[in-house]
Amino acid sequence: MIRNLVYSALFVGGLAACAYAEPMDGEAAKRLPELRHAVINVRQQGRLNDQDRVVVERNLASGDPVLVSLAACVVAESKEAETDLCARARDAFDEVSAMPQAYIRLMLAMKKVKDGNRAQLTAVLEPLLKESNPYLRVEAAKEILKTNSRKGEKILETMLADESAIVRGEAFRQFEKRGKASGYVPAPMPDELYELLLSIIDNAAGMLDTEQLLSEQLTAQIQEASARRCSCRCSLKTSFGVR
Repeated sequence: MIRNLVYSALFVGGLAACAYAEPMDGEAAKRLPELRHAVINVRQQGRLNDQDRVVVERNLASGDPVLVSLAACVVAESKEAETDLCARARDAFDEVSAMPQAYIRLMLAMKKVKDGNRAQLTAVLEPLLKESNPYLRVEAAKEILKTNSRKGEKILETMLADESAIVRGEAFRQFEKRGKASGYVPAPMPDELYELLLSIIDNAAGMLDTEQLLSEQLTAQIQEASARRCSCRCSLKTSFGVR
């Protein structure tokens, strides 16, 4: 029953991809589509609109590990300080498990960075690589990977031998996503909720890329049609001797 609720919620939101999501609470799963939209919106606009802010605040207080983690991701993506939401996340920190705690700490660390300063970002992320929380370590490495692929890959390569199966599994998945996993021993991901969360984040990013591509294609088609109409008008004027 829970599996069906999770699957239905994801399918309605365009994310039908998680048959392994059985541990997630069915009622919590119904909130996934609204958070997916918040992820897409904040990546497009760089900030949270009022509706998404309400959604994020509600899910930060939900206590559900996937919802809290995803809400923290949304706050981290915003280019604004989001002081109130950061305070809500701090309030929730002690009440949640290691996975959402990792995303809250990562979000709070990233909010210390001014204007996307890469050196400053690396400086706040590197200490997190030594933390005991495995989710925090590997997520910090992934953030470094986004701004410095060579350094990020070196960090992830060392993580393939990490004591935590969670770290090894996600490090291997990152190489797999980049088409560079052939030389490494496959490492399965033992945490189904983390796997679910990662699939939601990846699918939201994929849908955003698709939307942008469709928008670019539509713009190109409109421009092409406009050019054809202009060419046609010019031809008619020439045929009838109109200047």
